[in-house]
Amino acid sequence: MKFSVALSCLAIGMVAACSSAPNVTPKTTSSLSGAFVVSSFPAAPVAVDAVDEGGKKVRSAVDVGGHFALSLDKGHTYRLSVVLPFGTEPLVFPRASRRLDTTVHISTGAASVALGAIRHFEAAPNGGFTVRTGLASTLGTALVCEGGLVKGAGAPCVDDDGKATCDEAEDKGADGECENGKDAKTGASCTDTPDPGDDASRDADPMQPMAVPEHDAPDDVAGCNEGGSDGEDPAD
Repeated sequence: MKFSVALSCLAIGMVAACSSAPNVTPKTTSSLSGAFVVSSFPAAPVAVDAVDEGGKKVRSAVDVGGHFALSLDKGHTYRLSVVLPFGTEPLVFPRASRRLDTTVHISTGAASVALGAIRHFEAAPNGGFTVRTGLASTLGTALVCEGGLVKGAGAPCVDDDGKATCDEAEDKGADGECENGKDAKTGASCTDTPDPGDDASRDADPMQPMAVPEHDAPDDVAGCNEGGSDGEDPAD
């Protein structure tokens, strides 16, 4: 009799367990990664720091191949810097507007931002960086920017198309600008951020050393499906 009761309880437990799918915790972080062209630096970078508006620091070590990856909490604006054996220098995003941006805002989890090759500059080039957006550039002509250099010319360049992808397979590429609380590409809710052009403290000094990636991060990383699920209702 006791054995029969135990089997009944086990069966009831299995039915209850199968009646609802397990909850999936939404992803609250996004990643930012890149690879340093170590030969362009006066010394090999050892880490990358991201400091948010409250002073909280996230650090990623740089491996022997010059690669790093940061995991950043959504809902924060981060200032990025490269840690060298003798000090630091800012990681800078030259924008098509000619700004030398040093920050990125993370509005979503589950996004990945690939910066590509990152080079050291003792100062910004005379006349600024050539910045490519779509098929146009700040030179007024189309160009191919590979590894941070104009193909066939060797001049420094940056791709300002905001290359971010979403970790959720069904939501790849959903990384538009945040406009009036909605992602410009997907319509998903996002957090508007102040125009950094109004705050000169966000810009790098063009006369000082800086690290510049092949691809800019978007001003606002937004619009991904973060993977949350409430599961099924056990009563169904």
